[in-house]
Amino acid sequence: EEIASNCFVSTCEIEIFTKGERLYANSHTTKSLSESSDGLIKKEVHLEAIIKENGFSGIYIQHTGSVGASAAILKELLIK
Repeated sequence: EEIASNCFVSTCEIEIFTKGERLYANSHTTKSLSESSDGLIKKEVHLEAIIKENGFSGIYIQHTGSVGASAAILKELLIK
């Protein structure tokens, strides 16, 4: 399912965690935004997927090299 969101503007918070055989990702911005009047652009994103447990762990971030007004910066990262 496709999701369009404006939550990835300054400052965006992304939480990723697992619980059993599920991977969850939640994202929102602390900037005051509203959803589009037609409801197609969401101010928050909540995703989940079924995963298989394994003995590995870690994090991977891919950045596509945006510049200018669409540039992104990873300011803080907390791993528990």
